[in-house]
Amino acid sequence: MLDRPEAIVGMTPSCPLCGSGRARQAFEKAGHQYWRCAGCALVYARGGSNANFRERIDDYEPAYRQYLSDGPADASNLDDVIAWMESHVDLRSPATRVLEVGAGSGKLVRRLRRMRPCAVAGIEPSAALFTAFDLGTLGIEAITLPELASRRPAAYDVVTVLDVVEHVPDAAGFVDALATVTKAGGFVFLSTPDTDGFLARLLGRRWHHYNQYHFSLYGSRAIAEAARRGGFRIVSLQHRARRMSLDYLWNYSADFLLARRRHAREPGRSRFAIPINLADTLSIVWQRT
Repeated sequence: MLDRPEAIVGMTPSCPLCGSGRARQAFEKAGHQYWRCAGCALVYARGGSNANFRERIDDYEPAYRQYLSDGPADASNLDDVIAWMESHVDLRSPATRVLEVGAGSGKLVRRLRRMRPCAVAGIEPSAALFTAFDLGTLGIEAITLPELASRRPAAYDVVTVLDVVEHVPDAAGFVDALATVTKAGGFVFLSTPDTDGFLARLLGRRWHHYNQYHFSLYGSRAIAEAARRGGFRIVSLQHRARRMSLDYLWNYSADFLLARRRHAREPGRSRFAIPINLADTLSIVWQRT
């Protein structure tokens, strides 16, 4: 979640990524009007409030809070992310500087510091998350990526942007800031919902990633435009599995598929996690040229 709430005020339907005025109105959902750009294929939302900046952690759905809290699949999922990163870059050198953009509850920052000697930093602008998870004790900063970019250009060898870019209304500004903080030759690791995936095409507006938290949704064409804009080359693009606990799957279905929060289960009942790959989340590696 890397934009302040005021960033969506006063926006025009022009594409926030490529600037094209050839967008068409697609549908309305969760208080947002969704548009699809004919130039780069980005699907973006306008109107409504930015739910990413709720005031208290209890204002978020049970599934959202459970995603942020410690869970039985965390170690496996985080180690899979680290292995994915190490297939492209050396994290065993103390000289390697890593930035996590949208640190959430700080899970990846903590895991990297425990498992690897690389230098790890993080940012998380949500005041609710920053306070609830005491991120200041980890040295994580409560600022946006553009704010960081103005202070630390070309500072990082590796930048992670996991389940973040879909939350950002100002797609172009975010990519520009990402390019600014990444060193030449540095790597960016992203994950984001895939609008070209089978589920997105099958379900249309009923796809669960069209929700009150998501403002910019990408497929392979929009990702290519974002990479071009930032001066990145696409090294890898794939769908990767993620382990999820049974009660997280229940809560997620209740909150985002059925919209029935009253049926949510409290986290922690199930210690069993299974690998899930619906092929609707892209995992992308960029390298700064």
